[in-house]
Amino acid sequence: MTNLDPRSRRPRDAGGMVGMRIPYQGFGNPVAGGQTMAIARVSAAQVVYERLWEKITTLRLAPGERLNEASLVAELGVSRTPMREAVRRLMSEDLLNQLPTGAVIVRPLDVDHLKQVYRTRSGLEQVIVRQACENITDEQIRQLEVVLEANRHHVRFPDTTLKLGADFHNLIADVAGNEVCRRLLNQLRGHTIRYRTLSNEMPGRLDNVFEEHEELIQALEARDADLAASIMDRHVMAAFESARKAVSQRYPAA
Repeated sequence: MTNLDPRSRRPRDAGGMVGMRIPYQGFGNPVAGGQTMAIARVSAAQVVYERLWEKITTLRLAPGERLNEASLVAELGVSRTPMREAVRRLMSEDLLNQLPTGAVIVRPLDVDHLKQVYRTRSGLEQVIVRQACENITDEQIRQLEVVLEANRHHVRFPDTTLKLGADFHNLIADVAGNEVCRRLLNQLRGHTIRYRTLSNEMPGRLDNVFEEHEELIQALEARDADLAASIMDRHVMAAFESARKAVSQRYPAA
């Protein structure tokens, strides 16, 4: 049967600098020959990817932390092959970095990257909310109000708060119907969740989020695209500022 060629990536050191080009070989181990991907292996790789993605985005795997393949394989109950496939996928999303030594670490947090992510997100979200103003119905406005009220009710539960906040923005994206913007935002999703986890920990941030979401609903109800875009920009960049402070406090070297 045909062996799969190992995928190469350009490794980065802990500071994000580009190094020499080497193949990803599984945490510095030699590349092993593999067989044509079977459905079961695809499923295992997807499960591992989702578990690692969740650990990274919730900071349970800390920024800069080195992945221990043997430990993760034992914890997740999988073989090394799906583990390495999941790691390659996370590297392609820039959530993991490979060092010149072959070791794999969680991408460190840094303020320059944070700024780029949030400025990009702001531009995309403004396009989306402008289009949503053209399409939104009264029923969809009521749906946004229900999500906002649920978010206020669950403010003491961080995981639920994060999910409901994402639901609010996803509803607006559904109304807009711009699949190009949605796909681009999805590419940023892992990074925005990592930073949002820190941002929401800052005192007073969630109260401000709820007020900003209320203002967005009012602008959507008025079908005022310029106002909605202005509020969205202020909302996203306020999240950036909160995340910047949180990163600087928790990771002073970032």
